[in-house]
Amino acid sequence: MDQLDVAEDLQTVKDQVAILTARGFDVTEDQVMADALQRGLQEMVDERLGAGYDTVKWSDKQELQIWDMYNELVGTLSPQGDSLLDDFRQNDDKIWDYFHEQLRRIVSR
Repeated sequence: MDQLDVAEDLQTVKDQVAILTARGFDVTEDQVMADALQRGLQEMVDERLGAGYDTVKWSDKQELQIWDMYNELVGTLSPQGDSLLDDFRQNDDKIWDYFHEQLRRIVSR
């Protein structure tokens, strides 16, 4: 999935599922969406804090977490609704605005 651009909206997610399926990959919409959210937030973190210092990972609670180079938790982005995937489905523009706001809050601590 990494060879494709980050899907910023639901239609692009669906397009990427179709492309990957045609290439022989067995992927779901949820997998592509989760990858897009993680990679998209990682790009924001890299742009804001410098590439290579912090890593975005999914938590067991299906939240996105930012870890620093010392493997210390810097911040957590929790869903506004039931899950970040549902938040993306409900309003794909709003999720990216939410990520920007939360990243600004985390960085300014």
